[in-house]
Amino acid sequence: MKEVYETTVRVRYAETDQFGVVYYANFFVWFEVGRVELLRQLGFTYKQMELEDDCHIVVAEAHCRYLRPRVTTISCASALASLRPARAPCALPMK
Repeated sequence: MKEVYETTVRVRYAETDQFGVVYYANFFVWFEVGRVELLRQLGFTYKQMELEDDCHIVVAEAHCRYLRPRVTTISCASALASLRPARAPCALPMK
């Protein structure tokens, strides 16, 4: 189950510093965008999953390695890394 779903997010002016470089904490917001879009592309919404299946996703760990500054758009590539009863790690590389 390693199908990759991609979402593009336009970086807004308010998300950058004076030099036009994205503020580092915004990447974690975009991780969530990628995760929600992954669910949508799999055929259901996060809210639907909570209400109908009483299933809630907890982010227990997050890690981000910054390779270079971004100033225009972010491409979030989302995939389920594995699926077990209590865990569903997501891989969310950004370009």
